[in-house]
Amino acid sequence: MALRESLNLHYVDRADRAVGRTIRAVQRFAPVTVAMRRTTDWGSLYTAIGAAVLLHSQGRPRTAVKLLSTGLVGWELGSWLKTRTQRPRPYENDNAFRLINPPMGSSMPSGHAITSAAMATVSAAHTRPSRRWIWAILPAWVGLTRVGLGVHHPADIAAGWAVGFWLGTVINAADRSIPGTTQA
Repeated sequence: MALRESLNLHYVDRADRAVGRTIRAVQRFAPVTVAMRRTTDWGSLYTAIGAAVLLHSQGRPRTAVKLLSTGLVGWELGSWLKTRTQRPRPYENDNAFRLINPPMGSSMPSGHAITSAAMATVSAAHTRPSRRWIWAILPAWVGLTRVGLGVHHPADIAAGWAVGFWLGTVINAADRSIPGTTQA
């Protein structure tokens, strides 16, 4: 039995579909759709790799490794969780129009939401407290793009954000427990 059935998440479907349809209404506006297509992968492993290369080139190899590790663990954790939920994607069961190539695996949780939330949480620990709010924008935008492009339901994004925030918090706590490390 898939995790979805054991948790009895079917009650979420009606609200999820309504919210998803509302968000996907932006598909009518070509500039928004183009922006979503071009930026949806900010929540992918590609961003973790690019950020790690940039951090390393700026003389921050420890932070680069931490962020790359966060992206890798987040992506793999999301892939594993998808095998447990087996939730159909919106274009498979809700007649949503998919605007990008079909992603692999189940819809829940969103791997892009997990990865972007985990990387944002880790990055926020290396940012001055007065500027940490900026890191909320990345996972919020990535989540909207995944729903807007027709490949995730809103609950998939919420689950991804929760897992990603948890993962980033665990990684930050583990990093603080290593003697001689500092953040921010």
